[in-house]
Amino acid sequence: MGLASVLSVCSTTDAFIAATLTTFPMAAKLAFLVFGPMLDFKLLFLYGAAFSKRFIISLAIGLFFVIGILCWRLGTLNLGW
Repeated sequence: MGLASVLSVCSTTDAFIAATLTTFPMAAKLAFLVFGPMLDFKLLFLYGAAFSKRFIISLAIGLFFVIGILCWRLGTLNLGW
C-alpha cells in the first residue's frame, strides 16, 4: 500500500498501473486501487493544512489496517479472480 501512495496519480491511471502488476494477487491490486486515492502525497499536504498531525497519522494507520484486513479476507475467499 505504500506503493499506492507513491504511484497514485488519479483513479483512471491507477487502474492501468494495477493492470500491469501481474505478479501480485488480485487482493493486493484491490488494496492498491482503494488505498491510493484515499491517502496519496497530494492529499497528505491537503490533510496537513486542515487537520492535526496526530489525526493524519491515525487516519493513515487506520486506513492501512482496515483496507489491508478487508483485502486479505477477500483474497482468502478464493472467488476465482
